[in-house]
Amino acid sequence: MQAAWAAARITRKRTFFTTFFYRISSRAGMKKAAIAVAHRILSTVYVMIRDGSRYREQGADYFDRVHPENQLTC
Repeated sequence: MQAAWAAARITRKRTFFTTFFYRISSRAGMKKAAIAVAHRILSTVYVMIRDGSRYREQGADYFDRVHPENQLTC
């Protein structure tokens, strides 16, 4: 949970977990978003340990790249 709150509070550089936190918190609230981010971090760390892989940052624009039709247009 502490790692999830820390990931949510990153302000200098937007990361995948920060973006994920704000997307969930807008719908479900901050506490549930922190639980969701903690779960995502735990799942990511498990896969890294299981496969012996390294973490690759997906970027703050990950959701925009995966679902471009959901972007807001001005």
